[in-house]
Amino acid sequence: MKTKIGQRPLNLAIVSAMVLGLAALTVPAYALDASLSVSADINASYMLGATDLDFGAYDAAVTNATLRF
Repeated sequence: MKTKIGQRPLNLAIVSAMVLGLAALTVPAYALDASLSVSADINASYMLGATDLDFGAYDAAVTNATLRF
């Protein structure tokens, strides 16, 4: 079954589709009117603490000794 579409309705459909497509692309997107508040409290001083490291006793002669038989 073949259906013939006249030239005028076909052109009208094409032009309508193009206009709708372009209208959808040119509609601006608006954000809601909202505000965002940001605050920060910064302390004037900071203390850094550390503890001593204890590696134990070190005897170079014993540590580097080689066994000889």
